[in-house]
Parts: sequence; structure tokens; C-alpha cells
Amino acid sequence: MFRRSLTLIPCAARALARPRSLLTTRYLQSAAQPPTANPDMLRDELKARRSLKTLHPGRLRSSDFVDVSNMLHPRILVDNDRAYFRYGACGISGLVPFPPNARGFLYYHHDPELPPTTGEIRFRVTPDNDVAGFECGKDLVGLNGSPWAMGLLTLTKTSFEPFRRRLVEDGLFEPALMQKLVERWKGKRRLLNPHDRAVHYLEQPFTARLPQGLRISIVTPDGIGSARHELIFKDRRAHVNAVPYSGRVLLRFERSRLPEHTGTRSVVIRVLKILEPIEVVIPGYDMRLPVPKEGDLIHKHDLRQVLRPFSIDLDKTRNLELRDIGLLYPKHT
Repeated sequence: MFRRSLTLIPCAARALARPRSLLTTRYLQSAAQPPTANPDMLRDELKARRSLKTLHPGRLRSSDFVDVSNMLHPRILVDNDRAYFRYGACGISGLVPFPPNARGFLYYHHDPELPPTTGEIRFRVTPDNDVAGFECGKDLVGLNGSPWAMGLLTLTKTSFEPFRRRLVEDGLFEPALMQKLVERWKGKRRLLNPHDRAVHYLEQPFTARLPQGLRISIVTPDGIGSARHELIFKDRRAHVNAVPYSGRVLLRFERSRLPEHTGTRSVVIRVLKILEPIEVVIPGYDMRLPVPKEGDLIHKHDLRQVLRPFSIDLDKTRNLELRDIGLLYPKHT
């Protein structure tokens, strides 16, 4: 079930009355309709006299306050340029509108202990446009239960250039690295979903849904890529030839410590947590492929039908859909 509700951390002596600010006229726009074809959006632009001038959390002003409540594809002025963003999408049903009370400040979030590519634009919900309320507000929650964010994989798209330029001008992102990521994205865009949360470093947790298998985007200072592998959870015996389980798991790549991988750039995959119960979907299945368990490595049968931890030698793999994992494990480490 999708989480679309917000919780505000109360601020003492702070009125909850909604101020007049940009984007006060609400609208719902079809994802298939060009923005300029919607008269409501044109009226919103005329009302957007003020524009977002910074994404630096320490430099925000009351004029940077925005209200995107119940909107599907809101517009905003970043400096003097139009910019668009969205809350999320749900399968074939299309875009999902922002929740009610989605009012606050867009800002850049980055943990300095992590790679620069982990930075993202978040939305801090506040009761009004008083910047003093930023610290006691709370980040908007996305459809996946994590903080809603526009990550760098999203920001590399051409339509997000105003946000990129603002990050660089705010001194929040190194311009040469930003340009490098934009160029790398152009060469990979057909393989990537820019709205996916990306994996940025080797042991970063990521989710996988069975029976789909491994499907991730990768963004590091060394480049952009993707990894796809439908066979990780698949029983390849001729009479089965399917993934016998359903569910959702939290995984991570790890450097292999197995003796046979000494001196190689090999990775294994560990199950960190079962997010949705694992269920057998093949009637009468003999359980030959082990059920994923928290704390265990993922196992597969090798060519001799011996059960071993699934591993990838990044320097020898012939699977083109797995080679980009090497971005997470550079040769110089």
C-alpha cells in the first residue's frame, strides 16, 4: 500500500494558516498533455511572481516557500526558468499527485560521509513560509516510504537543467562532475529509469522484487550505468525454468571473501531483510533453490549442479547487463 500521508513535527507558537505564495492555484495535469496546452498552468505562471533562488538549506528565504498540494506535475520558477517535477508514478495508472499539505521548501540533502553522487533534492514540509520552521519540519515521504527526492539520475535529464544550474551556482555540486554525469547519462538513457533510486556505492542496500530479479541503476563519480539480471532467483531446470518465489527483499553487493575469489574483483549478494513475505508460487515445488533468508548470501547451482554463493567476477563476466556493477568496485580499490 502506498504511503501518501505526511506527518508534521509541531512547532510551538507557529500558526498553521496557509500564506499566499507561488503555485497557490491547484491543478491536475495529464502526463500526456503538453504543459503549455493547459490554461491553468499558464495562470499559475502569471501568479508565480517570486522564484526559487536557492537550494542551499542554510540560505533559504520565505520567498522560496512552495505549495504543491494535490498537484500531479507542478511548475516552479528556478531563478527565472521554468522547471517541472512530480511526486511519483504508479504502474499503468500513471502519475500520482502530491499529498495534501505538501507545502514547504525544496532543498539539497547530502551526507558528507557518502559519495557526492548520493546528493538529492528533498522537500521539507513546514507549517508556513517562515524559514525558522525548517528545522522542526519533516521531509515529505515518497511512495516507497523513503523521503521523496529528485536524485542525480533524475536531475541529469535535460528538463531538469534549471535545478542542476542552481545546485552548481549554490556551490553544492562540482560543475565538472555534474557535466560528466550529464554526458554519461545521454549514452545510457535508454537503459535507465531516471525516477529510480540509484545505487552509489558497493555496500549500499537496494530492494529487489521477486520474481523480477535484479534491476538497478548505478550512479558514481566514475560514471552511470545499470544492472539487470533475471536469473538470480530463477530455477533453470527445464521442467521449472521460473522463479519459484514472490516477495520483496533488501539486498546489497559485497566484496567476496571466499577463498576461490582471492585476488579477483568478485562480488556476492547478501540478503539484509525480508520486506515482504517470501511465498512459493509454483505448486509442489521441491525447494531445490533455497528460500532467501535474512543474513544469508544468495546461492545458485553452478554448471556441475553444486549449490554455491552466487558471485560475479567483474573482470571476467561476459554478461553485459552486469558489467556496470564494476562502477561500484573500481580497480584501484
